[in-house]
Amino acid sequence: MNAQLLRFLGLVLLLLPGLARAEVEVQTRTLLLGRGHSPGVHAEWPLYQWVEVSGHDLALPGLSAHASLWGMGGLAEHDGDPLTGERLAGDVNLLYAGYRDPRARYALRLGRQLVLGGAGTGFFGHIDGLWARTALGGLEAEAYGGRIVTARFSNLSQADWLAGGRVGWRRWGGLAGGLSYLQARNDSRIARQLVGADLSLAVWKNLDAVGHASFDLMQMGLAEASLTARYQLGRSLALGLRGHQASPSRLIDQSSIFSVFGLGDYVEGGLFCDYRLSDQWVLGAEYSSVFFPAEDGQGIEGSPGHRARLHLSGYLLRSLWVQVAADRLPTEDNGYTGVRLAARWRPEAKLSASLELLGYFYDEPPFERDATRDSSLSAHLFADYALLEGLLVGVGGQVGQGAFTTLDARLLFRLTWAAHFGHGETGKGGH
Repeated sequence: MNAQLLRFLGLVLLLLPGLARAEVEVQTRTLLLGRGHSPGVHAEWPLYQWVEVSGHDLALPGLSAHASLWGMGGLAEHDGDPLTGERLAGDVNLLYAGYRDPRARYALRLGRQLVLGGAGTGFFGHIDGLWARTALGGLEAEAYGGRIVTARFSNLSQADWLAGGRVGWRRWGGLAGGLSYLQARNDSRIARQLVGADLSLAVWKNLDAVGHASFDLMQMGLAEASLTARYQLGRSLALGLRGHQASPSRLIDQSSIFSVFGLGDYVEGGLFCDYRLSDQWVLGAEYSSVFFPAEDGQGIEGSPGHRARLHLSGYLLRSLWVQVAADRLPTEDNGYTGVRLAARWRPEAKLSASLELLGYFYDEPPFERDATRDSSLSAHLFADYALLEGLLVGVGGQVGQGAFTTLDARLLFRLTWAAHFGHGETGKGGH
């Protein structure tokens, strides 16, 4: 971590001469989280702090720098970083310099950053490396490569190097799409290798479709595919079809310990419709067949389940949006009925609140263990209020019970400050 902070300070000193005429944005988030559960109740009070800084047009037009850091401290005896167990921890999420050609012909980023592997490869990476993109006319191309930054909380990847890119066209008549490639290496051995394709279609006024697919070159098979097509019938009714296939074991490194387990292939396909009851209300329905994985996790077997979804959403008041949704999926071994109530309330520009009630009711307990339940219930409530322009305070909580817990409760306090500085003067804050 000390080396990362030195890199950050070095980047700041390098770009310091351009700060006088730069556009700088600063945002901080302070999060105090209280949580506890039973059985085995013990309270935890971790305190998290994020700082994000970005500067644009630093020494010349188009040159920018970005940094995002976080730290945490445990206020209670049992608190600690999930990775290290230490009561004090932190990391650098982003730390890169970038340049964008004022004529929008190309862009570059160097440093710690997030890269998107392309819609076909279904992957994003966290690397210390280089990303580049160019666009000429309707054609575009991007490439990236670098050393993988180890995820702190969950990481299925054991690779230490990632590279790839995408070439495509932004619009050719009513078509847009591209081809992607991704490769991850571990100790000079290929750990993951995928090729992908993505395509969007809007040839007719009322018809549009979007899809992508990725192919695993290590195990030679389809890793993931998705297709959604939608047709608008007049102003009120839209009809469509949707399909999705996934083989999760093909999307992780073959050098990972998780690659020896079958994570379960999955296929779902069906029809959906949305009907606009009025300018404020929309009724939606979907019916699909779900095919489940074989016992060894490889391939599909058995009879499909037939999933039905229904939702109604709209504004009860000008400032109050609500949605009611239900989901039913029966299977050979078990099944569930899910219900959801969500609401967003914004009576004025300074105040907003959200509520979600969620429940899953299983035909049988989902786990064959004593004291497990056949339902999972939770309630979420959060509210934000702008004390000053750029200063936002939020409070909320969550309470619920699951298959193994009789009570899972969390309290949340969040303080966000955002500000913009341009050409040496303080500008308006935002959130």
